[in-house]
Amino acid sequence: MSEIAISLKNVSKMYKLYKSKRAKILDLLGLSIFSDYEEFWALKDINLEVKKGERIGIIGPNGAGKSTLLKIISGNISPTEGDVYVNGDIQPLLEIGTGFHPEFTGRENIRASLAYMGFSSSQIKEKEEEIIEFAELDEFIDQPVKTYSSGMYSRLAFSTATAVEPDILIIDEILGVGDAYFASKCLDRMKKLTEESGTTVLFVSHDLTSVERLCERCIWIERGKIIMEGPTLDVTKAYSRNIRLREEQRLRAKNLKISLGAYKKISLESYADTIILRFITSKNTDGFILHKVSLYQDKKKTHELLLGDAQDTNSTHSCWVLVDRTSRWTKPIRITHGIWGRSLASNSKVEAQGIVIFVLYAYDKNSSYEIELHYIPPKKGLIYLEVYDGQDYKRFGVLNASESRNINRFKTYLPKLKLRKEIKTKDTRVSRWPGSRELIIDKVILTNSFGDEKSLFNVGEELRLKIYFSAKKEGLYPVIFCAVLYRIDGIRVSCHLSKKTNLYLKKDEKNLVELIFKDLNLGNGNYVFSVALYKEIDSYILSKPEVYDLIDKSYEFQVVGRSPLDGAIFNHPSDWFLHMPNNSVQKI
Repeated sequence: MSEIAISLKNVSKMYKLYKSKRAKILDLLGLSIFSDYEEFWALKDINLEVKKGERIGIIGPNGAGKSTLLKIISGNISPTEGDVYVNGDIQPLLEIGTGFHPEFTGRENIRASLAYMGFSSSQIKEKEEEIIEFAELDEFIDQPVKTYSSGMYSRLAFSTATAVEPDILIIDEILGVGDAYFASKCLDRMKKLTEESGTTVLFVSHDLTSVERLCERCIWIERGKIIMEGPTLDVTKAYSRNIRLREEQRLRAKNLKISLGAYKKISLESYADTIILRFITSKNTDGFILHKVSLYQDKKKTHELLLGDAQDTNSTHSCWVLVDRTSRWTKPIRITHGIWGRSLASNSKVEAQGIVIFVLYAYDKNSSYEIELHYIPPKKGLIYLEVYDGQDYKRFGVLNASESRNINRFKTYLPKLKLRKEIKTKDTRVSRWPGSRELIIDKVILTNSFGDEKSLFNVGEELRLKIYFSAKKEGLYPVIFCAVLYRIDGIRVSCHLSKKTNLYLKKDEKNLVELIFKDLNLGNGNYVFSVALYKEIDSYILSKPEVYDLIDKSYEFQVVGRSPLDGAIFNHPSDWFLHMPNNSVQKI
């Protein structure tokens, strides 16, 4: 154990969320049986071992439980369950604004901190100059800390904490508020501490490049659980793929919402539609435990909820279990080691119901949705599965009683839902210009070369812009198809016009035109298309073209894969030629 700096075994942290002040007071008085509260598990079953001198990166989204984990390791809070072993002195830098007295100057705070650590006057004087030199705050060191910016504060805090060569150094995003130059200095110092002094470093950051540069091993935490642990590059790649998948879902849904014209502008970027599952027991039902619920869209898993596990009641996530007076789930139940669930039971007079909620960026009526359950069947009684369709609950499945106490699996399609009625207000309309509307743009999607709908493309990948359109009346129509590409900040990148074509179209018949980018050569970033159907474009009077239909800056996609050194919007094909003194020319 002497080579181990930190060891966590089955560590969990639970907070009580009281329904009222009275409930909190009753619990504090030891009358918890009369107290009404929910259990919120910020962390569940965390197992971690860190060797001395290791540099460990910890990554994950906001609210994942990273800061809670570090506070447990640093001793700021105690775990609800599990064992924590820390071998050595810890120097935690967890939050900006803590540790220094705001009325003291930077110099006075340095001296107070070093004195608190047990340094003598001569040692303090020697370390003081070293700290000031590293922090590069000479002009401000004798000013009160309350006048410092967050970046200046982080410089002072990091410089002071690392001047004493701690056994364990914990950094929680404190470097994120500083400039790139100082952050680079900090990374170099942390490397030096581990190599020369054997300091163990736990580094939390959203900057994956810094994590890759500093850390040998990485931990990905999400929703209070360790999702992945291993070599830093492997973990950061997997985490980046997960972020890209979520961004792909968001952009696809945004384009769908714009096409439908039924969403408020405020909901275009965020979750907008909700699938509500209801589990209804028959009377005298007992023994049913639900472990996991997964949602699939077109055979691809989009959501997964582990009932009874960490943060399963957290409504800031894309799925959660509702625990209130109407949804009668029990407190978390441990099924086996590391596997949890919640139970639902009823008596002879009253049925019970439990609610599980999924929030989507958008519900697509043209997609198929499936629900997969992992559960222990009831010993007696039935469980009816229902889903809210926008007006009422529809029953779509039944779980039968069984003597088996093993975890069973059940998967079924959801019925078609009507979650959202089209809202006819100016605030929700697609950004559509006035036109004759003899021809109408019905739908616009982005796909790859295989026809898979996408909103996130790699450099060099094929992108296809598909415009579905129809005519109000049967007849012959002259038409020019147009797509204008913009960067998300409004800078125009390119304009693409078809030749004028005469088309004989039937009334309301769906027609398709494609614009194909064979080799996507854009720089990294977000882009947006405007699309239009023109009757005529006069090259001399561009301000007044004859337009059938025009949708402005509404179809967004993202490009990734270009080198971070390349900040160009577009990479034009070009060649380098080297002219030598002997008049020879070499292509390089």
